This record gives sequence, structure tokens and C-alpha cells, in this order.
Amino acid sequence: MQGKSADMVEFIYAFFPVVVLFISILGVFDSTIRSILALPVAVIIPYQIGDFIFRKTKFQDIVEKSDVATRVILEWVSGMLVLFSLVLFLSAFPFWSSAFFYIIIILMPIILLRKSDTYNKSVAKNITLNVNKLRSYWKVLPPIIIGSISAWFTFAHQVSPLVQSPNANDVRYTLWLTDGGTFFIGAGQTPFYILMIALISKSCQSHPMFVFHIAPLLQYIAYTVGIYLLSHSLTGNMWASILASAYAVSVSVNALNNFGPKPLLVSLFPSLLYISIEEGKYYKNNDRHYIGHFILVTLLSFLVSIILLLQPYFLPIQLRNIIVLLFTGVAFVVPILIKDTDLKRIFYVIFAFSLVTSIIHVFESPLVIAMFLFCLFFSYTPFQRLMTIAICGVTLLFVIAQLTGFISFSNNFMFSRWLWGSLYDSSWFNMNALQKWQWIYNSFHPYIFYLSIMGCILSFLGSKKGKNVYALIALFAVQLFILFLPEGHLWRVRDYMEPIVSVFSALALFELFNWFTTLKIKIKVRKICIGINLNNKAVSLIFLLLGILLIPYALQPRLTFMKTQMKMNPDGYFSFDLPYEYEAAKWIYNNYPKQWVRTLWWSESFEGVEKEIISIHSPTLRGIRYIEVPLTRDTLIISDPYTMWLLEGLTGRDDAIDERVFIYENEYSLEAIHQMENVYQLFLDMIKTSFLEEERRICLKVYGNPVLHFNGQSYIRFNDFPELNPSAGITIEALVKLDTLNPMNEIVSKELGYAGYYLYVDSFGKAHFGFNGGKAEICSHTSILPGFFYHIVGTYDKNQSLLMLYINGILDTNSSTSETISYAHSDLSIGSFLLWGNESLHPLNGSIAYIRIYNVALNLTEINWNIENPYNPIGRSLVLWIDGWSIKGSNCRNKAQCDHDGIVFMVETRKLEEKSEQFLYHTLCEKINSIRRAHSKVLIVLSERTSTWLSSGGSTKFVLFPFRGIDSSYLRALNSLKCLKLVYSIKERIYIYEVQSCS
Repeated sequence: MQGKSADMVEFIYAFFPVVVLFISILGVFDSTIRSILALPVAVIIPYQIGDFIFRKTKFQDIVEKSDVATRVILEWVSGMLVLFSLVLFLSAFPFWSSAFFYIIIILMPIILLRKSDTYNKSVAKNITLNVNKLRSYWKVLPPIIIGSISAWFTFAHQVSPLVQSPNANDVRYTLWLTDGGTFFIGAGQTPFYILMIALISKSCQSHPMFVFHIAPLLQYIAYTVGIYLLSHSLTGNMWASILASAYAVSVSVNALNNFGPKPLLVSLFPSLLYISIEEGKYYKNNDRHYIGHFILVTLLSFLVSIILLLQPYFLPIQLRNIIVLLFTGVAFVVPILIKDTDLKRIFYVIFAFSLVTSIIHVFESPLVIAMFLFCLFFSYTPFQRLMTIAICGVTLLFVIAQLTGFISFSNNFMFSRWLWGSLYDSSWFNMNALQKWQWIYNSFHPYIFYLSIMGCILSFLGSKKGKNVYALIALFAVQLFILFLPEGHLWRVRDYMEPIVSVFSALALFELFNWFTTLKIKIKVRKICIGINLNNKAVSLIFLLLGILLIPYALQPRLTFMKTQMKMNPDGYFSFDLPYEYEAAKWIYNNYPKQWVRTLWWSESFEGVEKEIISIHSPTLRGIRYIEVPLTRDTLIISDPYTMWLLEGLTGRDDAIDERVFIYENEYSLEAIHQMENVYQLFLDMIKTSFLEEERRICLKVYGNPVLHFNGQSYIRFNDFPELNPSAGITIEALVKLDTLNPMNEIVSKELGYAGYYLYVDSFGKAHFGFNGGKAEICSHTSILPGFFYHIVGTYDKNQSLLMLYINGILDTNSSTSETISYAHSDLSIGSFLLWGNESLHPLNGSIAYIRIYNVALNLTEINWNIENPYNPIGRSLVLWIDGWSIKGSNCRNKAQCDHDGIVFMVETRKLEEKSEQFLYHTLCEKINSIRRAHSKVLIVLSERTSTWLSSGGSTKFVLFPFRGIDSSYLRALNSLKCLKLVYSIKERIYIYEVQSCS
């Protein structure tokens, strides 16, 4: 095989070990080794298999008569099919499936040294970058130095303290070694992560459905365009910029999946590098081919992102990995086949899509998009320079403000909250109108400013011909400044800068590689002269062997800490990552000495335990693996894993056999005896605490009365009558308990098309009240948990143009609207949404104590009156009132003054049993007193961080207590318990209670 395809294969052979060596030097094999192996799996191995098949079969003549492109395709596809079958078979055996990938690296030297006449031996002299003079190579030193310092700082100051925790042999580090390390605490700390991860993660908190299904597909394309422009402004090389954009967008996908983007990344580089080097000189002035290669990268990244986004819902992990490998191979084959007409067509589609993306994206990160648009439309005009100076000036002001402590960029008080809060307080801007778009300001993150200022500076400096090296020096200086920032100021900027630095370090590596492949070395020892010509094959073998030798060195620290527990250094690590938890742990340690707890881990595969836990119908405790909390005379019981983790580091205690184990959770208790390693005798008990306390308050006057029970097929329908169509205002009031959370749980619905009003609970437990098909809608902050009664009220006042939502007699959220209610004279349904012909959708599984509808907006005083007097409510403007006493056969009597009754379908009435105060305290107090008889001190620690991780969809492998977040109503309920005394709190983020006598 002669020509370009042979050159491409040779280049891949040469490039692969360079990546191995580079990553080995950086010391990040823990998160990249499988990605490196994906290159031979997806490209080299299938091609070699296919080549072997065709050379050993009767189809050899057919292939040899074909053109180069056809031969490459046939050989690669046939090899991929064989590999596909093998991986599919091995996927049924996890051990062998994993071993298969690691065996590849052992086979690579054999493959590289395999004799074949299909290789072009003179390819070394063809693989050269377009550099005219050797002295230009000194320009690659700044990015290499920057990348090395970044890697060293990451490993020395972030990875090492992590590994030195006393839990070095627990699940975290097993995952770190086997899953690639993308989810170890402080995810995204290696230089190979693109800074866009932060935006995706932050957006997940408030709008998960949008983020996981739509936003990433748009963002990846926007990022590709942005990184390309940023790189081009620095290097002035369009081909290098294409590679940088491919690198950036591929790595950014890693926010969603451990395995996916790295194979694409590693295989895109060789194929696209070959195109840029071999074909670029022929198409130097032909923008069509340049645009085509750029669009190809974007399109491939887009397709892979679709696979990564959809796989959790539709594909098993083995099949998804195979598909990702398939796309990786396509990146190797497609560039040979693409046609000019196709390029033009694809270009217009992607350009339009990217433009729309920029318009949408401007709401989340306006400065970033502004920078990209300036580069795109204004080139290096005086206007762009003026705007660059303006943006840099604004950014500098915020940097100074943060350094001086005037503005904090912490999770609790980001710049965006300060900005939007200022607008909210102003008289000319109504913040209420933006409540439904909370993801706008929730996603606003300080790294936007740092990315903007760096991009503008680089584009400004890079615009001057021949001055690119100054941009590199500026980048190096900024990086040095960031590296040595004191903790508590801008130290997080380092994390956001490292990916950019790594992109340019990778670009520099290509020039260094070119220098190596053409280098000739002569060694004279006395009269013996040895000449070494470092062609591709020799370089490949040398770098590959070096990379393999460096693997044990890179993994040695992890393996050591896996075997030996080491004390963590609180001042060196926890003080900058968990400041409030560290402060709480120090306070506990100083005030309650010699107490210790061990981190609790949850898993889904602990046999024998899950059945017992499911039997109590608790999704909270399903899948517990084991618990280790040795009880001493002074017992510490904590409901927050982070504080437990810190305390463990302060004491460094080991667990012991036969010690008793106890954990106090919000609703349940679990006690166990540690019999042997990972074996515990479990005792489960239910503890009802603040949820029952709150439920009792709102249901006190309803106990002993019948309530309506809906089984998922039940509903109540009222034919339309005029009083149900108010225009000046409306109140929908319901006392509801959900047994399960369906995708939509309809409470009241009078909708038809884009007309009418509704009240429902979504699959996340959020209550929604609105009208006109969602044009005016409000969503609760409080989650409606299954198994508890909640008093939910939605009001609309036309005069004030205001929607309000109340939960349990407390204003939960409000929003202004310019909409007015329109009607289509549809019927009203309760417990379901009815289409024509009584077809039922969005069923409710649970109980409704009462439903009331007013044609005015009730105020808070009136709402609380109705809670305290459920059978003597406010009578003015009441148009619908039903409860458990309304049902008579198939008729539902409207207890309001309106003479219109409803029709009942499969609704039952059940008596709601009273839960006395004595019952509320019984289980909790009895359990705590039984512990106190043996132990003098019992503490309960609650931390806001746990709820923050849960709401952001953080790593569920590490979140141990999926309990309700700390809100005002929850704290009031806790404080009402007489047996709990608040002894310490930190800035309304951590609360420590001491258990008092409950007798």
C-alpha cells in the first residue's frame, strides 16, 4: 500500500507513543490510560486486522485493484467488525473486558515491529511542519514550561493531599484507578480538562432537563468555534487552531462521561494532523478545504456528544463504548472521502447552528460570546481593540474587588447574585419577571471573566504579526501569578487556566515531535562512530518503551496509598476545599475530645441488606453497603459525611471488630455489629422526625376525617360553569399527599390548549402553578416528598400581575407576569388531566384532604386561617370546595355556594388517623435515650454542602445521605424538638445539635 494511506498509518504509529510519553511526564496516567489505549483499539488494531484478513484470503486481488481510499475503508471496516464482535462477547465478562484493553499496550511493540512491505519507509521526511527556520523552535518553550508547571502544581498540591487521606483504601480510590479518576473529589483538576465543565455542572442545579438534553449539544459547537478563534489569534495557524478546537471540544464532553471523549480526542489528532501537514501545503490558499476540515471536527464532536448524552437512557455501557470507538474510527476514515459540495452544504448548516447557539449562549456567558463574536466579525479592527480594553478593564475591577474582599465568588455569594440582586432592588428593573429563567444567573460563574480577559489579551497580542511569542510570555506570566496566589483569593483561577495552557502545550508538542523525527545523532567513542537516524519507526519504539516503563512510576503513588492509610493534613488540604466543614470539625474536636466517626459508603450491590431495607419502603436507605461508626463512651452521631470525613482525618482511628455501629438519619435509624471485614449484623428501625412534626401541624384539624384517595386511574370531573373562569384573580388550595412521584402528578387542571389554569407536582417533586399553557408559571423551591401531606396554594392577582406559591403556609416563591388568564370553556378535573372523551393523563397516586378554588387571590393571613380551620374556611369568593365528606356514590358535592356538583370515577375515601405529639416524639426520643444510657454525648451535625451536592447532581458515588436540604421550615421543625439543642452554627451553613434528655 503506497501513498497517503500508508503515510497516515505511519504517522499514527509515530504519534501514538509521543502522546504516551507526554502524558507519562505529566503524571496523569490515572485519568488517561484507557484513553491512550483507545487509539490502537479504534484505529491501528482494526486496520491491522483487516489488512491481515485481506492478505490471507482470496479477496486480496480485489483490494489491491482498488484505489487507496477504498482499500483503507474495506480493511478498517472489516477489522472493526471483528473487533466489534470480540468486544461484544467480552462485555459479558467484566474482568476480561477490562483486561482486553490493557493487553493492547503489551501488544503494541509487536505491532510496531511487524514486518510488512505496505509501509512507506521514506515517510519520515514527509512528516514535517511548515516551519522555515530552526530558530523558530525556541518559541515552543513557553507553552511547554507552562504546561509542565501546571501539571506539577496540580499533582503536588491537589492530587497528592487527596491521596494522603486516611481513606486511601476505600471506594474513592478504587474508582480513581478503574474509572479514570474523573470523579475523585475536586473533579477536573488535571490539565486535560477544559474549563467549560464548570458551566455544565452549575447549570445542572436549576435546570437539569435542559442541560442534559439540549444545552450540551449547543455548547460543544459554540466551544469549538470559540477555541478555534482563540487558538488562531495566538498561533496564526489555521490548521493548528482546528486541532486545538477538536482537542477542546472533545475534552469538554468529559463532564458527562468518563470514557467517551478521550478516544475521539486521541484519534482525531493523528488523522487531522496528517491532513493539515500533507494536504495543507497543496490547499494553502483554498479556504474550502480548510472550512471542511474545521466543520468535520465540529460535526464529529457533535455526533459523539449525542451518543454520550443518550447512552444513559437507551444504551448499555458496553454497547455505548463500542459506538464511541466506531465514531473514533470514522474520524480516521472520513477525511479521505469528503467532497467539496458536501463541505459547502455542511458548512452552512453548522454555521447557522453555531450562530443560533451563540445567541442562546449569550444569556449564560455574555463576555465569552462577546469575545468570540468580536474575533469573528471585527477581526483586528480598532473597534475590537477598544472593546478588548473595556472588557479587560471591567474584569480587572472585579479581580481587584475579589482580592480586597469586596466581592466574594463563593457558592453562596457569586458575582451574578450580586449583580442580579442589585438589579432586583432597583426601581427600573423588575427581577420577578426573570424568576422562571433562574438558570441564567445561577449559571453565571466567575471563570467567565478570566476566560474573557485571557482571550482578549491573546487576540490583542496575537494580532500583531510576528508577536505571537509575546502572547505566550504573557500567558506564562499570568500562569505564574496564579500559581502562587495565596489561598482564599484567586487560587481557583488556576484550575480554569490549566486547560487553556494545555491546549497550547499540545500544539507546541507537535513542533517538537517534528524536530525529533528529522534529527540525526552521531556518537563517537574513540574510533567508533555510531549514527542514529531517528525516523518514525525508531522514535515510535523508543517513546513507546519509555511510556511503558513510566506506567509503574506514574501509578506507584496511587498503589502505595491504596495499601497504606495515611493521615491527612487538614491545614494543607481541607482548609481550602471545605473551609466551613473544617471549621465545624475543629470545633467538635476541641469541645468533644476523643470522639470519632468513620465515613459511610453506599453501594447498590450489598447482598442480603437491600431486601431488608426495601421492606420498609425507604428509597433513602436502599443500597447501603456498610457503616462504620465505632461507639465509645462519648458517642458522636453525625448526619453529614463531609464533617465525618474531616473528623476522621483529625483522629486517624482504625475500625475494630465487635464494635457497635449506629447511624442516625432524618427518618430512619440503622444499628449494626461489626462481625468481620465488611460483614455487619443489621437492625433497622424507623424514626419519624421533623417531617411528621410539620405534617402534624397542617393536618391537625383533619385527623379523624375522611380524605380522598386516588389510585392512578381515579379522577373527579366538574363540567364547566362561569364561576370557574375568574379573570381578576384566582386561588387554588390543596392539602395533598403523594404516594409516588409520577412524571406529572396533576392536582387541579382546567386546561385546553393554551388556555386555562393548573396545579401539579413534577417528577422532581416541584410544585407548579400557572395558566395559559405555561406562558405564566411558577415553580416551587421546596420539594414535595412522597409519604407526607403538604398544603399547597397557588394565587394569581391581576391587579398586581403577580403569581405566588405557598407551601405549608409559607411563601415559597413568586413571579410577576404580564399574562391574563384565558379560557376555552373546558371541564375541571381533579387528580388527573382529562382529554376529550375522558382520556386520563398525568394521574395522581395519593390522597387529597381538600381542594378549594377562589376567584380572588387570598393573602397569607387567609391561607393560614384555612390551615387552622379546614372545615370553616374563608367564605368570600369561594367557588369550589370538596373534601372527603363530599363523595356520595358517583356524585361529588360542591360545598361552596355554587350549585354545581361533580362526577367521581374510582375515588375512595379513607379516614385519616391522628398522629399525636406523643407518637411524634416516641420513636426518636426512645432511640436517643437508649443510646444515652450507654453514652454521655450525642451530636447531630447538618451541613448545607450535602444538599448542594444533591441539587447539582454531583457524584452520587460520594453523596451518602440523600436527605432534604436545609431550609427555613426544616430548621424550624428541628428547633421545635425539645430534645435537641442548637449548640453551634456557622454562617447558616452548618448546624450542630446536642441531644438533650427526652424523658
